[in-house]
Amino acid sequence: MHNKKKIKVLMFSNIFGGKNTFIHNEIINLKEEFEIKYLALEEIENLSLKQEFDNFKIIPLKENSFLRKIKWLLWKRDLYLSFKNFSFTRELKKEVSLFKPDVIHLQFGYEALKFLDNYYNPNIPYIIHFHGYDASAMFRKKAYVKKLKYYLALKNIYQIHVSSFIKSRFMDHNLDISRAEIIRCGIDLSKFTQKVNQNKSRNSKWVFTQVSSQVEKKGIPYAIMGYSNFVKKNRDLESEFYITGSPTKENESLVKKLNLDNKIIFTGLLTHQEVQVLLDKTDVFIHCSVTSIGGDEEGIPTAIMEAMAMRIPVLSTFHSGIPELVENHVNGILVEEKNSIQIGEALSQLITMDPIKIDMHQYLREKKYDLNSHLNEISSLYIKLSQL
Repeated sequence: MHNKKKIKVLMFSNIFGGKNTFIHNEIINLKEEFEIKYLALEEIENLSLKQEFDNFKIIPLKENSFLRKIKWLLWKRDLYLSFKNFSFTRELKKEVSLFKPDVIHLQFGYEALKFLDNYYNPNIPYIIHFHGYDASAMFRKKAYVKKLKYYLALKNIYQIHVSSFIKSRFMDHNLDISRAEIIRCGIDLSKFTQKVNQNKSRNSKWVFTQVSSQVEKKGIPYAIMGYSNFVKKNRDLESEFYITGSPTKENESLVKKLNLDNKIIFTGLLTHQEVQVLLDKTDVFIHCSVTSIGGDEEGIPTAIMEAMAMRIPVLSTFHSGIPELVENHVNGILVEEKNSIQIGEALSQLITMDPIKIDMHQYLREKKYDLNSHLNEISSLYIKLSQL
């Protein structure tokens, strides 16, 4: 009996490696069922990924300095967007011809245009996977929306959105969503043990944690100010606030200004194992996402899913797709973006809430925020499109 021929999937993004965990999960977990090849413009060293997957190729997108400057000026003035490059086109054609993909999966909307401007074949189904920035800040650029509108109208271009909120953004801009599916990012629940939560004494030390980078949209200054308000209101309560990632000078200065040096700990970058240890002692998880000045927004942060998987109550914001995950006053509290007063009040409420007793693993599975659901839906889409 002959082995069934595997469906071939060609993936593409700017970077191979780095910290895009959701992409790594797709590659590593789908490579047994599908034959996958990854193309990227550059590589960022990631030994664990390379040890498990080596079918990738780096194809730089090189342009002469004069042409690059002209394109940049047109883009800056929002007049024109083009990634057309003859040498890049030639390389893509060669790779597609050799690999003969059944499906082409393009990660991130803006990066997808780099591929499509240089290689489009009406006989191959394409998937553009939208994650956050590509469906928020980028929508402020008319040239981007115009080009996206052109490609999304083509009958062999399909879309994945990570939340209903992102899908609604496409509707707001009159972009074709007739071939769009919502497939939520998910986490590996087997790596997160649900804490046996018990009522905690007010006299105990309370531990608050934010696990994220310290870029603007993570809202860390507002979390710091909100925590400061909480501390002032609860002077008799012992607490600490751990914030991961490389601290910005602004955030460090804010902590000093608020005299919180002895209460706020910047941990620096942590490994997955170190994050797990930190979450084990965390009482409340904070992730007060905001819309950046440039319009950048989250998809739905996986860090929130990980905290919820451990049955840790969450304080977050009414931002992007987060309310699709966190149920207000059920497994956490949501507040307005950039509202440090509400953050402080919510922290005071969270320390009086009853511990979460429901099975959060089951909750996340039902809402399809677990890795298995994500992979099953991606697999089904690959199979469906390969049969068209």
